[in-house]
Amino acid sequence: MKRRFQIVVILIFIVVALPLQTNLFSQKLAVKGVLDLRDVDFEANRVFYLNGEWEFFWNRHLEPEIFTDAEIPAHDLFGQVPSYWTEYSLFGKSLPAHGFCTYRLLILLPPDFKDDLLCDVPVYDSSFKLFINGEYVGGNGIVGTNPDNSEPGYEPFLVGLSPADSIEILVQVSNFQHRRGGFWKPMKIGMAHQINQQQGQYTFVSYLSLGILLAFSLFFFFFYLFYRRDKMPLLFSIFLAGFFLRLNATGIYPITLLTNISWDWMVRMEYLGMYAAGISGIWFFHLLYPIKIMKWVNVGNTVVLLIFILIILFTGADTFAYTMLYFQFLAIFYLLLYLMYSLIMVFRKGIVNLVYFSGFLILLASLLNDVVLANSRLAFTRDYTIHIAVQIFIFIHAIMLIRTWVKSFIEKERLNREIEYLNANLEKIISERTAQLQDRSIEIVNQNEKIAVQNDRLKEEIEFKNRVFSIIAHDLKSPIGSLLLFFDVINKNSDESIKTLALKSIHNLTISINDLIDNLLYWGRSQGGQIAVKNNNTELDDVLYKIIGLFKESAGQKSIRIDFTGDKGHFAFCDPELLQIVIRNLVSNAVKFTPEGGSIELKVRTRPEDSSLIEVSISDNGVGIPSDKLKVLFSGQKPESTFGTLREKGTGLGLRLCFDLVKLMGGDIEIASEPAKGTVISVLLHASPRS
Repeated sequence: MKRRFQIVVILIFIVVALPLQTNLFSQKLAVKGVLDLRDVDFEANRVFYLNGEWEFFWNRHLEPEIFTDAEIPAHDLFGQVPSYWTEYSLFGKSLPAHGFCTYRLLILLPPDFKDDLLCDVPVYDSSFKLFINGEYVGGNGIVGTNPDNSEPGYEPFLVGLSPADSIEILVQVSNFQHRRGGFWKPMKIGMAHQINQQQGQYTFVSYLSLGILLAFSLFFFFFYLFYRRDKMPLLFSIFLAGFFLRLNATGIYPITLLTNISWDWMVRMEYLGMYAAGISGIWFFHLLYPIKIMKWVNVGNTVVLLIFILIILFTGADTFAYTMLYFQFLAIFYLLLYLMYSLIMVFRKGIVNLVYFSGFLILLASLLNDVVLANSRLAFTRDYTIHIAVQIFIFIHAIMLIRTWVKSFIEKERLNREIEYLNANLEKIISERTAQLQDRSIEIVNQNEKIAVQNDRLKEEIEFKNRVFSIIAHDLKSPIGSLLLFFDVINKNSDESIKTLALKSIHNLTISINDLIDNLLYWGRSQGGQIAVKNNNTELDDVLYKIIGLFKESAGQKSIRIDFTGDKGHFAFCDPELLQIVIRNLVSNAVKFTPEGGSIELKVRTRPEDSSLIEVSISDNGVGIPSDKLKVLFSGQKPESTFGTLREKGTGLGLRLCFDLVKLMGGDIEIASEPAKGTVISVLLHASPRS
């Protein structure tokens, strides 16, 4: 980043500081109508610009002879040259654009000066006659005192100066066709061979610039014809064509060599060329650096410039020349904007943008020079330079275009190699891709099947839970309602025997509700995977005796005998707390579905066919389970509430909970049952190493 900043600073210094060097060598200026060159060395300095204070005579065309009279006419003021006379003030008022005048300058040369000199005479706005030492040496157009007897003209020329101690220059100027009149470029004198050499160089550069502008304009135009998707070459072609048109009507005015064009159309050509270049240029820059907000600004300025073109075509130079004020501001605005934007791109997107930044910097510096020169101010150079700057920008854009071509060619080569590889291995690639797609298709089918199974399972679980909650709501309401009824009986009845029976019923209902709530809590935790199973070596005798004691009273009310038979002293690897819940639910169901006078037998043994398993069985001689219900008992379908032998209410949740808890402990449950004969439920657990 630091290196980029240093490069940018160096470029700005080169573009701005070096042109200023041309004006660091100050030359003598005319003072009060006299340019004193008596003490200068023409061989060393060679060329002198006739700048400074000239005698100025407003609304007077004075002949050279009048200055030989005894009474020399008094000048109105000393006018600064070069400048337009609209910048002069006479009697406190600025002079109007239209009018006529005479300029006079006396040049003092070294004594006995014998060398041949040449005077380089530029054009004036808008017609003039030049007298040197009293003799008419040339001019442009027809000098007059009103629009009817004057005619403008543009054609610079050289004129020789005879050796003398002094030179008197008298210029009669008139302007009734342009928005300003007078000098806008300086005259210069110097050694003949130096002026000729300088003029030859300028002419060569001008024609070379014309050739370059035309050649590259056609080049980019044909490039667009070959590749019409990219509009930048077309816009750049029109941009260059506009400058080509302008250069034909300025500088050395090459158009006059080809046709006898009128002054009006010569000026129109200059302005039309600039505005055509302006319209294409703003859109070219927009494609180069697309700033979103500038799109509508460009549309507006395009409309304005098109209106200006119509004004140029249908009005005179003294009217349409004022449009140049807006155009100069517009050109500086756009170049300054894209100069700053390209500078931002240098730091954001790399050093490549430094190339365009350099081009914009040169264009802006050249444009400022020409604007200052066109307004008769001291510029960096003595002649227009925008066409030189445009040529530099042409080469910059050509370099970037070639860079784009090279990158495109490299990319094309890469794509060709890929295509060749694809063609050579197409069958293999297709086979591999087909296999990948088939694998992917199979994977998708499997995933869909898994999703379908999960959806079905989820649906079943949701339905199961809804059913459970509806049963729980119903079954909790019934015993709680019975509790309230028994409490009401106790409160309203004084018979002790009835109260005793009511209290026993309340006790049984409370146990039932407690079991229901306990089952519900454990079932909910098992569904959420929140039960922490703590398997360890558990002595089964203690668990079974505790549960027999828990149900001794409720079984006795139905005259049911509960026995613990089989081998004693067995240990199983299980969670004792969860095992108690399982056995308690199974014994509770056995009591509930065994008629009065029945029997329940608890037995523990080592599984005969697998000594690693301990079997805890609970058998009864109760009502049994129908075969259709036995098949779906642990299938996950909706639980059904059933009634015991004494109409005891059950939720259908107990057996499902037992199954889930035994599975969590790593065991299993088996059920064998016959209706009206009884049921045997076997809990299979892993034997403890101590058993």
